[in-house]
Amino acid sequence: MKLILPTEFKDLFDNDEHFYDEDKNTNKRIVRVYNKNEILIAKSIQAMNKNKGKMRYFGVQNYREYLSEEYVKHQKEVEKRKNYQ
Repeated sequence: MKLILPTEFKDLFDNDEHFYDEDKNTNKRIVRVYNKNEILIAKSIQAMNKNKGKMRYFGVQNYREYLSEEYVKHQKEVEKRKNYQ
């Protein structure tokens, strides 16, 4: 797995075609996102400590295949604007 953007994780998490499970213990909270074939595609890990919770987001090598069309289209528009400026 590799680090992914929080917005990419949110898109995978919010997708109706995917489902998730969650584990909590005293030190961390883990959310795993699966595709409809029950294959793990992404996970987030939040370290719980006294000061703050540190979030990390991970995706499998081909996680981009599972992003919504709307998200991909939006990202292309953002890139286009960056290149235009």
